[in-house]
Parts: sequence; structure tokens; C-alpha cells
Amino acid sequence: MGATVRHINSGKGTVTILNPDLDKKDVSDRGVVLDLRLRLLDGSQINVEMQMGPRPGMRQRALYHWARMYSSQLLTDQLELHLVQLRQLAALGSQEAEQEGALVGWGRFLMARDEQEREALAMTDPNLAKAKEVLDEAHTRFGEVPSEVALRVETATSEQLTRWGDRLMTVDSLEAWCAAMEDGE
Repeated sequence: MGATVRHINSGKGTVTILNPDLDKKDVSDRGVVLDLRLRLLDGSQINVEMQMGPRPGMRQRALYHWARMYSSQLLTDQLELHLVQLRQLAALGSQEAEQEGALVGWGRFLMARDEQEREALAMTDPNLAKAKEVLDEAHTRFGEVPSEVALRVETATSEQLTRWGDRLMTVDSLEAWCAAMEDGE
């Protein structure tokens, strides 16, 4: 896989999703695979780590990942570390949620307790609706969707969701659909 996976056009420009594998420093290095690695317009990189619950050593892990990313960048003049806890994000009140914007909707979508809650959330945002539609179709045809595939769908652009949803109608297996997702980047 090349370094650049895909580009996302936002209102402020293009964000590039990078290969989540960080280069090994030497032969004995285990390497690091991030959940989501982004490059912003200014060239800075962002690591987005997602956890469903508390994990031992998370602070140390986040610091290690940040240090590896920081050392791999030639130019940087600042450090920012943001931790988003989905359970707390999903529990925000309406005023706090409004300040956080779409992040809260995605947090609640990812943490939905059941299908009814996910359906209600999908009705509030066209991107959540499309993500739910694609996940539902994949689940109906292929059974349980692996978490890494679900994550790709949940973080995809509207255009990707449309392409993948169309392709989903013509494939015979989940593996073929995943291959088509890769081909259509």
C-alpha cells in the first residue's frame, strides 16, 4: 500500500488519510500501526486513536505514538494532543454537543446501544444515514462486518459511500467488496 490512502475534501481544503504504519527505526523495532493517520494542508500529521473502553497504559501508548510521529516529521513547531472519549462525547448535553458539532454525532453513532438508536441518529445527518445504509446492506448480505471494515465505512466521504454502496450490489462476497473498496480509492 502506498503512503497516501485517500483525500477528503472539507470546507477548508483537502485532508489526506495516510498509511497508518509508521516506519520501523531498526530491525528489532515492532513498528507502530495507528488507527487513523491524517496530513493537514500545512503538512502536519494527526493520529486518531479509537478505543471502546479504558485500556491499561493508554497514556503511555498515546505518548509513544505521538513521539514516533513527531520524530518522523522534518518540520513542526508545536505539539497538540487531543483525547476523545466516545462514552463521554456521546453523553454530552445539547449545548455542549452543539459546540462540538459533527464529532458528537459520529461519537453517538459509534456508541449506539442498539439499532433503534443508530436509526434515530442516522435520521439527523445524511452522512450518518449513508454510513448506516452501507453497513446494513453489508450485514444483510454477508453477516457480521469486521470492525476494520465498519471503521472504513464510518470514516468515509459521501462520495466513497455512494461508490461502495453501488459496488455492494454486484459483489458475491465481503472479500470482493473490500477489494473493490481498495480499487476505488
